Amino acid sequence: MKSYRRLFLFSLLLSLIPLGPAAANQETIRITTGQWPPYLDENRTDGGFLAQIIREAFASQDIDVEFSFFPWSRALALVKSREYQASAVWSFRKLLLERIDLFPMDPIVGEAMLVEQLGPEARESLEFHPRPLRSALYHLPFSREDPEAGRLKRAFDRGLAKTTGKRPLSGDY
Repeated sequence: MKSYRRLFLFSLLLSLIPLGPAAANQETIRITTGQWPPYLDENRTDGGFLAQIIREAFASQDIDVEFSFFPWSRALALVKSREYQASAVWSFRKLLLERIDLFPMDPIVGEAMLVEQLGPEARESLEFHPRPLRSALYHLPFSREDPEAGRLKRAFDRGLAKTTGKRPLSGDY
């Protein structure tokens, strides 16, 4: 009987010991995104460098980020349905509104896609126009329906300014 009591007390004491940072009651934001290498890439351990910027901005505000990759239209629909809190990153709104089917490709994305999908030989046979056709600001849309969206957007904006000194990427959709 004493051994059961000791085992119970020992188990109780163990349950009171924090298990490190994971045991802290840190908030997590769930963000959808699409595959857009090298900016957002589910095959990279960091998720791509935009995912890393977003993660660092929220980390500076003690908020963890969980990215989930989906086809682009589904990524945005999941935010609108409130299954996720935000979607990274969106530009040129006509595409979102399905008013156009095509838009000029960012050269960095274009090069990554050429090599990944067509091989390095394809890259050697093409060249990009030296003058950009457009420039865009990218956004981290938050659900208007989520009561926490405003607070999370402000946390991201503060974190982004703190970690990079850059303008906010967030927006309401």
